[in-house]
Amino acid sequence: MIYKADSARMLETLLGNLPGMVCRFKNDIDWTMEYMSQGCFALTGYEPEELIDNKLVSYGKITICEDNIAAWETIQAAVKNKERYQLEYRIKTKTGEEKWVWEQGLAIFNDNGELEAIEAFMTDITKQKHVDLQYSRLISELSERNAELDTFVYRVSHDIRSPLLTLYGLTNLMRDEPSLDSLPDYCNRIDRTVKRLDEFTKELLTYTRTKEYKEERLKVDFQELINVAFQDTGYPLYHTFISVENIFKLKGDVYSEIFRLKTILSNLYSNSIKYRDPEKRMSYIKTEVYDDHDSFTIKITDNGLGIDPKYKEDVFKMFFRASEVSEGSGLGLYIAKLNVVKLNGEMHVADLGSETGTVFTMVFPKA
Repeated sequence: MIYKADSARMLETLLGNLPGMVCRFKNDIDWTMEYMSQGCFALTGYEPEELIDNKLVSYGKITICEDNIAAWETIQAAVKNKERYQLEYRIKTKTGEEKWVWEQGLAIFNDNGELEAIEAFMTDITKQKHVDLQYSRLISELSERNAELDTFVYRVSHDIRSPLLTLYGLTNLMRDEPSLDSLPDYCNRIDRTVKRLDEFTKELLTYTRTKEYKEERLKVDFQELINVAFQDTGYPLYHTFISVENIFKLKGDVYSEIFRLKTILSNLYSNSIKYRDPEKRMSYIKTEVYDDHDSFTIKITDNGLGIDPKYKEDVFKMFFRASEVSEGSGLGLYIAKLNVVKLNGEMHVADLGSETGTVFTMVFPKA
């Protein structure tokens, strides 16, 4: 025979072994507790006695406010229909930790149909929620990468096929040309087309290398870095009508990944050269490098054609071109921004105001 005392002990043992808490509470916005099993401490950090009858704090007060409002609406609908309910919400434990709680409950009515209380089971689902959030982020990242890959494949196919078709057309025209007088013109056009294809191929290789490349952080010689970056752009061919100014205001040594910095500068300098203003007798490209305690800044200013304000949010997108007649591949600024991000930096673009031109500002952490 099992006596009442034994039954009570067995019930308490059973409730204590549950992965959560069993409780009984009033149907008010504070969820005033009438009974809470020992699982209360593991879930909330409070002893049952501290929450029962709101002695120290009410359960409604430790529930995140906006979640508590949503829980109230869900439970009232279930009470009205005399149905079970399930919900998820966040609480703030006694130690200040935020937890996710899964709750299932049912309203209890007396013989007269009057609501007496709500009885429920609650359990900690914080770990599961974190896994779900990581999974959602992963799915989102994969979706973005798939979309990026689709765009990448399409644009690469288009931008490689276009110059190849141009070469094909030029060679056919050359075969049908009765005179050799036009040969130099055809050769120049072929040279330009091959050069454009070569530049695009190099940008693709840079993009591929940029994605996963990692190198040791070394002390940066900015003068040497800028010289090499300009050499990559073919700047010596334009030095008679593009002036270069470098200003260094560094308080100490700067360490970073040289390849990524050179890639950033090469692409920005190349952009300044491509989109210089032909109406100006002299173009200029100014580079300023300065630092403070925690970061260093590279600022590049030119007096070129500038960027239409409506394209400010788009210029760093892959393959973006402001117009189809643009001679660029649409990869340069994207690659520059990608490398800035890889160095945990920030990149911004702005106009020069009344003047035509562009300012690119990049801020990198020293550590």
